[in-house]
Amino acid sequence: MVSELSPEVRAKLEGLGHKIPDDAGVLPLNLRGVTSQQVAILEEHVLRVGPEKKGKRQEHLVCCLNCSWSSKSSGLYRALEHVLHRSNPNKEDVTKFLQSKGLAFTQQKASELEKYRGNGNRVLCCTKPVEYTTELYATLAGQGNSAAKLWNKLLKADPALDDLVNAVTDDGVEPRKPEDLQRLHALSIIHQHAPFNSIENPVCKMFLKAVAPDYKPPDRKRVREVLHACSEELQTTLVQKLRADGPWVISADGATVDSCGFFNILASNLQGTCLHLAHCQTTEMDCTAEALSDLLRPWVEISSIASICGDNAKNMVACARRLAEQSPHPLLALRCHEHGAQLLLKDIREAMPYVKNATTEIHAAIKWLRKQKKLIGKVRAAGIVIQHRRKTRHNSWTTMTCKWLQHKAAVVRIARAHGVERLGHTDRQRRRAAQMLQVWEQHALEARARRFLPVLFLLTQLSKACACARLPEVYNLWKLAEAQLREVVQTADFRDTNETEAQVRARRDELKEIVRKRLDMLCDETVKAAAAFDPRHLARLAAGGEEPLWLQAAFVSATDALLPMYYGADAECLEAVCGHLQEYRERRGMFARLREWPDATASLENVIRWWQHRQPSALLKKVAVKLWASVASQGAAERAWAVANRIKSPIRNRLSLETQQELQQVSLNMPMLLPDLKEAPNPCLSRCMAYTSLPTVNLAKFTRRDGVQGQDIWPEDDAMSLISSSSSSSTDAD
Repeated sequence: MVSELSPEVRAKLEGLGHKIPDDAGVLPLNLRGVTSQQVAILEEHVLRVGPEKKGKRQEHLVCCLNCSWSSKSSGLYRALEHVLHRSNPNKEDVTKFLQSKGLAFTQQKASELEKYRGNGNRVLCCTKPVEYTTELYATLAGQGNSAAKLWNKLLKADPALDDLVNAVTDDGVEPRKPEDLQRLHALSIIHQHAPFNSIENPVCKMFLKAVAPDYKPPDRKRVREVLHACSEELQTTLVQKLRADGPWVISADGATVDSCGFFNILASNLQGTCLHLAHCQTTEMDCTAEALSDLLRPWVEISSIASICGDNAKNMVACARRLAEQSPHPLLALRCHEHGAQLLLKDIREAMPYVKNATTEIHAAIKWLRKQKKLIGKVRAAGIVIQHRRKTRHNSWTTMTCKWLQHKAAVVRIARAHGVERLGHTDRQRRRAAQMLQVWEQHALEARARRFLPVLFLLTQLSKACACARLPEVYNLWKLAEAQLREVVQTADFRDTNETEAQVRARRDELKEIVRKRLDMLCDETVKAAAAFDPRHLARLAAGGEEPLWLQAAFVSATDALLPMYYGADAECLEAVCGHLQEYRERRGMFARLREWPDATASLENVIRWWQHRQPSALLKKVAVKLWASVASQGAAERAWAVANRIKSPIRNRLSLETQQELQQVSLNMPMLLPDLKEAPNPCLSRCMAYTSLPTVNLAKFTRRDGVQGQDIWPEDDAMSLISSSSSSSTDAD
């Protein structure tokens, strides 16, 4: 039955862009096959019009009451699809709509959309779509409507996956897209040093399917693509960060890994942030000072680079000096004092015959024990850790001796219970076992070890202190170690068997000369001058202390050598900054009005903040900030080899060297790619490095000869943990 089309409705339809015939009337919607529920929906949104005259070929037109969409179809199927659509049925619009609702556009949903479009369905969405319930879509889908079937599946929520998609960063910006999730997943594979194909592990797939059935993880090809893209991104980002922030100090170290030579270049700043700049292959090049300079020059030419620190190898020392001389801006060439303290330990050990012989015997006994598979198994089962000597780690002489003294009685007891006759298959092996057990039981060897261990322990603590110290703290550490070492040697050294008093005096004089030479080699004018910029020493003087001679020498070096390096081009500026330094030293002039001074126990963070924001001299601030940013150890580059060793694992040896270099760079610079990833805390910012003493062992307990383990006071495990303060280079420059 046709009803009349009112002028108001006609005007509304024509205003939306519909072309309505003059003789058109309103046609009913309750056609055959259209349910009452569908009719109720259509009546609110569409109007079906057609000619009023009977017998004329009917040309039906279904018009939307909210937009310009219309259809000449005689049925209402397409009109119902138009009303039910929440967005235009294409990938871009559906993705945006689902993201606005906090839903993920998964691969399964994409397949459903392609299936819908593949059946010839191209009906567009209304410009004013209505939000229907999922129950209604499910009901209409059961009645056979394609659009209802599509949106019934698109609007289904996957809580596990949707939580991932809607995860936002701390600055609360945007939900992560599926491709961002794949990138994050790929970076997790890189960060945990897992093989690329581990992402295709069946158990991993089962887990992901259980957590998020619609999530499609990246394959090994996608992981490689993410690696290359991140490496290219870092090439630009690192240079930009070096230019924007500062000052920075370059740390460099070379080593051989898996029969290939590599050279690590890292940068650290005032706050302790560490960046991995390059992982260069040096297998096909001669590692001369000139060749290493070519590798480092692109980085040190950046004006924000304040210093360069390498180990004490001759080529690295010459390289740093060459770069400092050729640099267009002031650049400090620094040695590694952590490694220098270990070299001093090596020199002192070789200069004391009974120390060298005793440590060699202990090392041989420990090597023998580690070869006895059954016996060492019982020792480890008892919770005993026996550390052996590591060739390039001179600090390991201390750890090895300490652990040997601490556990020798327990090891002998376990070995005797095991039975000497079971420690070898032949008579020769059993004689060797009996000989080694005698070494473990020797009281004379134990007595010697107890006498010289305080000397080695002091030098080990000096090495650990230099590992996390900044440049202005180093000279004080060396002068302190020199004084304490003289006292410890005087107390611990003794006249051994077949020695005369003259030999003992000559040995002690030789030890003093060794310490003096090593201190002169490592503590040049730059190191001495930097000590003047530690205000904690002035706090002791203000409390009534007397200025030590080494601090007087530090101010002289700062005035004569350091400040002219930065202000030598301007005579007036140089005179002004020297005056500021003298006022800072005497607490007069502009520094007389300063109320806040770091006390003797101030932390490194407080000292840096004082130089940056609280003291009045801008000229001194420029120099002080660069000195406090400079480190006393190239340990940052040294510790990067731990990551390199994981990357050079057998499963990854098939990768090209370029890919391995990209893995090294991306792994160490992961916080730059993932801002939410917190960097490892810098320990030196939270502790006071203004040393008044270095840790020592209880000398009285160590010189006891009764061998009762319960009466010994041993260093804490943390104090003897040398893994984090070791250097692999065993050579030094003259």
